[in-house]
Amino acid sequence: MKKLNQYTKYVRPILVLEKYLKNEQANNEISSILADKFFSSSNFIYEHFENNVGVGIIAGNIGKVKSKELDYDSLRMISKTFPEYKDQIEFQIRIMDKIAQMDDDSSCELNCLCSLDRTHGIGKLMISKWEQELLKRNIHKYHLFTDDNCNFHWYEKNGFKLLNKQPIEIDDLNEIKKYHTKFHVYHFEKQI
Repeated sequence: MKKLNQYTKYVRPILVLEKYLKNEQANNEISSILADKFFSSSNFIYEHFENNVGVGIIAGNIGKVKSKELDYDSLRMISKTFPEYKDQIEFQIRIMDKIAQMDDDSSCELNCLCSLDRTHGIGKLMISKWEQELLKRNIHKYHLFTDDNCNFHWYEKNGFKLLNKQPIEIDDLNEIKKYHTKFHVYHFEKQI
């Protein structure tokens, strides 16, 4: 097994596949690939700690930063190691593809917001840190992309405007159809 990205623990709970994969090694490897994509291309990362334990992270791009391409080959190699998860891995690839298609090349994009403790307002605290940094740079608008796996209504309740909603094709993914009849990706914008 390859060395895991240091932020893998944050990606696992938001990973669409987490619900469907019962194999710890497959979950960790896929989460690590996605963590590498989210965090290596971010020029802003804030990790929140409580009692010396990381409980949340936010990452984004401020300014025109070329986002790192998702390593589809690495994901597909995992499906060779774990062929029973081929549908789930293809599903994750389709979600990332749809996000890439929807991305309007905005100058400011929130890549990842993850709170391991959803009861103490950590998400709002991390959004506040992100927005403070944007305001220091005289930036008053940013974008984010999410999907049905995340609590996208949280964004609506916290001042984000839904710009676009796109379906993900799942008709040919039998393992995914066990859990979903429909699945969507969302593009939000927030003015600050």
